[in-house]
Amino acid sequence: MKEFRGAGFTLIELLVVIVIIAILASLSITQYLKYQRKAKIVSYAQPLGRGCLVDIVSFCITNQGEPVNLTSLLNCRFTTIPTEAGNVTLDITVSGNCTAEGNPPSGFINASLEGVPDYYSSCYFAGDSSNRTIRCTVKSR
Repeated sequence: MKEFRGAGFTLIELLVVIVIIAILASLSITQYLKYQRKAKIVSYAQPLGRGCLVDIVSFCITNQGEPVNLTSLLNCRFTTIPTEAGNVTLDITVSGNCTAEGNPPSGFINASLEGVPDYYSSCYFAGDSSNRTIRCTVKSR
């Protein structure tokens, strides 16, 4: 029988590899949790903020020059909305009346999700009567 001395890994080499794997795993887990919180904002909070802004734009197209009445708009009526992931809170800031061209006044809608303190969705209107655009982005606090 042949003896194989020197073939294989030492205990120190194995421990070094395990430590490197543990460091990489800890970094990837924190990035994954960050990605997961952002995904919750995009899935639950952002659609509600976007829906409210779409209602405001639609209201202004049909009610040119009038003040925005948030209580009459279905998606803007409530500032706290329950979802599967927790309550979504809408912070609606609209200043002024709808324009004569049917554009909404300046403002924004921030939507935050209970249990996700470090991210929120911010939606706003941009453009003129020929090119209306609603922009929603996820922002960090």
